[in-house]
Amino acid sequence: MQLLIGADGRRWHPYGREFVGAYGSLTAWRNGLDRAVRSHGQVSLHISPRRYSIRLQPEALTWGAFQQVMSVLFDDEGKPVVLDTAGAGPAELYGKVEDAVARIDDLRAMNPAAAGPQWRASFLAEKLSLQRLKEEGWGALQAAYRRWSRRRGRLDRASLTRLLDAPLEAPMLLARIDRGGSPITLTWPDYIDLYDPAEIPSLIGKRFEELPLSTYSRLAGEGYCAADREAAPRLELIEAVVRPASGETVRLRYDRLLLPWRAEDGTRYVTSQARQIWRRASACPIC
Repeated sequence: MQLLIGADGRRWHPYGREFVGAYGSLTAWRNGLDRAVRSHGQVSLHISPRRYSIRLQPEALTWGAFQQVMSVLFDDEGKPVVLDTAGAGPAELYGKVEDAVARIDDLRAMNPAAAGPQWRASFLAEKLSLQRLKEEGWGALQAAYRRWSRRRGRLDRASLTRLLDAPLEAPMLLARIDRGGSPITLTWPDYIDLYDPAEIPSLIGKRFEELPLSTYSRLAGEGYCAADREAAPRLELIEAVVRPASGETVRLRYDRLLLPWRAEDGTRYVTSQARQIWRRASACPIC
């Protein structure tokens, strides 16, 4: 099935009367589709039993068209997506619909005049079932969950001292939960490379909202607060758009496991370990 999605979100069929009247005869509908994409900023969407094929002009992509594209793609998330940016570069292949949507969302930033929200979201967190940790491929996260289960969430003094004595060598981020429920950074793992190395020591001891990337850190901290409040582990899928200290905006996708702990003196802590799925340059002008 072939669709053409207008700037206002309206769906056109290439054999319909309106399309033919605007773009030409049935025999020339392929040329008409090309003209609609290049000259009128519409989105061509072909749906086959095996894949979605999308052709669009990033500089003309509107919020209305983006919403309709998302609506169609999420009808069947099992198909791969071929994305053609109308000659701006080689066609891109995405095995997952959510990856294609993230990429198209990035491309919307190339049309600053488009109405609607500038960004779908700068931070998305989806809670996952802990049963996933029984599957292969979770590595350190699976081991961390087993360790937490064996200790029943009790953090002994020796383990805490070992982490605090070498905060920049810890394999996870350890946060202390203060009386107001805010997480405070106590360790910093080297896989969180959003800051200049010289800046990292100064991050220790700060509340998440006080960190330089305040918006991202504040939103990331909500999961810590939830794990502490519920006194239960949380496995989350995170997708975030963030501008590191280098100035290059990136879109991140990763899984993270949040584990609530209680020390011998009653102090509450939460640890976080992550498994990166991908990290890509983003066109997002914010964050």
